[in-house]
This record gives sequence, C-alpha cells and structure tokens, in this order.
Amino acid sequence: MTKYESIDYNPLGVETDSIINKGSFAAVVARAGVGKTSFLVQVALSYMMNRKKVLHISLHDSVKKISLWYKEILKDLVDQNIVDLHGTPLDLLLPYRFIMTFKTDGFKLPNFVERFSDITEQEIFLPDVLIIDGLPLDETTQDLLKEIKAFAIQKSLPVWFSGHIHRDEDPGEDGTPSPFFHVADNFDAVIQLQPKEKKVYVEFIKGLANDSTIHVDPSSMLIKKA
Repeated sequence: MTKYESIDYNPLGVETDSIINKGSFAAVVARAGVGKTSFLVQVALSYMMNRKKVLHISLHDSVKKISLWYKEILKDLVDQNIVDLHGTPLDLLLPYRFIMTFKTDGFKLPNFVERFSDITEQEIFLPDVLIIDGLPLDETTQDLLKEIKAFAIQKSLPVWFSGHIHRDEDPGEDGTPSPFFHVADNFDAVIQLQPKEKKVYVEFIKGLANDSTIHVDPSSMLIKKA
C-alpha cells in the first residue's frame, strides 16, 4: 500500500468527508430492495479511495456477501471508467476495509464495543468511519442510537446508516418518511432513494443541497449524474 495514491471518487458530487463531521450521523433511507446496501458500499469506497479506513457492520448479510458487493461494484466502476485503479483494484483497497457482522437482535453497544476494542487495541484495524447496515431506524432503536452517538463522539467517528422506510404510511409533519421520522433528529444528513419510472433518484432531504441530477442506475446500482 505504500505506492497507493488517493483517487478522486465522490459519487455524491462533494467530498464524502464534507457530508458529516466526526461524531455525526448520516442515513440512507429507502423502501426494501431499492439499493441501500450498494449505495453504502459506494460511500465506503469513496472513503477508501481517499485512504480512509471503513469499518462496515452488517446486521443482515454475511461477510462473504458484503465482500462480493464491494468486488462487483468496484469492478463496474473500473469497467465503466468511473475510477482508474492500477494493478488489482480490490487488493489495493482491502487494507482500508474491515467487515463485521451481527444478528440484528444481537447488536447491542457492549457487544460491539468489545469486538471494536479487540481489533483496535491490537492495531489490527483502526477505522476512520463506521457504516452500520441493517439497523432498524425507528422508535425501537432511539435509545441505542443515543448510545452509538456517544460512542461515535468519543471515538471521533462519522457513522453512516441504512434505514428501511414504509411506502404506504404517512410521513412526519416535515415530510420525513415513516417510520424514520421517529429518530430523524439524531441525523445530520439524510438521503432518500426514490424510485421513479426507470431510475432511482437520490434525494437529499437533510444536510445537503438537493441535486436532481444524481440517480442510481438500476441495472448496475451505480450512483451517477445525468
């Protein structure tokens, strides 16, 4: 990795580092099957290509499946000339990613902190950012989110989450989708993936200026600009 140079890959049109500060939360929310995990993988890759270490926590998928997401998305990014990597792309980036899995009902902060300490105290992996994919973002996790927030502030880590929203339930008074509006105050940035016709539009509903040209290509799941 001594010869690895940062790559200018910012799929959301701005440097990922500028979206949320250390100790802050961002959420990617969408209905089931729209592409939240692939979106978070691209966010993770934007950090990794800028030599930031990402701890990816999955509450649904295995390490093998998450690893495959990274491999396939990175291959598509290279094949479509969106990024230019020399050598074997995934091998170059692997030192900047660590995948950790939990069962959804087993994700409690003490359990996570124990495993976090195992890898950091031995200097196996020292993350710069956390991704938590699959945690319910509703009234049932309000207390847990506050615990994670305190941990993130203590460790100076920005945290990205995915959140499932309901298609047929009324949103909150400010238009925030259900059931996410119960916990929206915890988040500094919120991005909604909104299927319309043959595209999935990326709508910045909190923290970022909306850019109507950004969408997700359903065929490749890549974030693109019109």
